Amino acid sequence: MHRISAPSPLDFDDSVVRLVATGDNVAMFGQYPQAQSVLLWPDSRLNGDSGRERSVATQLGAIITMALGRRCQVGSNEIAISVDGSTMKNFIPAQVNDRELVGPVPADSQALLERTLAKILGLDSGDRATLGAAIELHYASVILYDSDLSAAYALAVAGLETLSRRYGGYVPSWADWDESKALDELFAEIGLTGEDSDRIRQKLLSGRHLKLRQTFASYIVDRLPEKFWEIELQDYLPTYEMSAQGEAVFGGLEASTRSPISTFVPRDRALLRRRVLASYDARSAFVHAGTRDVSEISTLYSLAAAQPESTGPLEFLAVRRILRALIEVELDARSHAGELPPIKLFHDERRAARAAARDK
Repeated sequence: MHRISAPSPLDFDDSVVRLVATGDNVAMFGQYPQAQSVLLWPDSRLNGDSGRERSVATQLGAIITMALGRRCQVGSNEIAISVDGSTMKNFIPAQVNDRELVGPVPADSQALLERTLAKILGLDSGDRATLGAAIELHYASVILYDSDLSAAYALAVAGLETLSRRYGGYVPSWADWDESKALDELFAEIGLTGEDSDRIRQKLLSGRHLKLRQTFASYIVDRLPEKFWEIELQDYLPTYEMSAQGEAVFGGLEASTRSPISTFVPRDRALLRRRVLASYDARSAFVHAGTRDVSEISTLYSLAAAQPESTGPLEFLAVRRILRALIEVELDARSHAGELPPIKLFHDERRAARAAARDK
């Protein structure tokens, strides 16, 4: 059971899926109000598999949008809860990726914002274009991360590739190519001379995709500073209180465990390189073939094991943290101490108090 929004109510049964109009509307920033319905379907294979359930909900949303030619958005990252004896269903977020994003803002938020703006103003036009694009890709990934994790992941990787294409430098190396050992064995098997083998190697190494992929990995591995691994991630857990009528009243977010970034990003640079290359491949597989190789399961594994996995793509929160860290590295390295415009805006009450002080 998941909520779904559409331009007008969806309500039908006697079908393989059932849609029940709730009579409510929902609206997000910059969008027209949408009618809210509830989507239900039979699936005996779920057996409590929440990951599969969210995947099916996302796929049904895609099919409904395709069939109707309208924007129909399924709340696939929600779970429905209720109390015994009540028919009221409460839909609450169920995602576990990067919950620090929904935590309270830092106490020094104004200073952080002003310092970042000043750095951006201090960039030359080329750096401003590159870093501005990376910042916007980071923003887009954050907006999407709790509704479409694979798309959000692709955007975060794209942000890193934007940085690597401008600031990365890579000299192609045969040993860096995944297939190099197998090809060396093939060259020996078919009896190629050393000269012919080298010519083929150089031709393969000149391929654009290989260079972009390896430049991406080398830039991250070489540019990420050691102090990055001093970061600690703060997790937050939502609290709810159930009313007598069965309504879940949101009580806020409570700080939970703190985990070192090394729980998700390996400190060993060789291992980091393999995981970063896997992240690049996961992005490419999603963009070019629609393959979804990123899930919440790896995040849960790393939290439980208190160490990063040894294979596969990095988790979303790791990629996003790396992107944010490298944007800050490049801002610090390339900004020429820009200054904010001499403009100050005040709340109405403060403006009145300042005017009164001047009149005395």
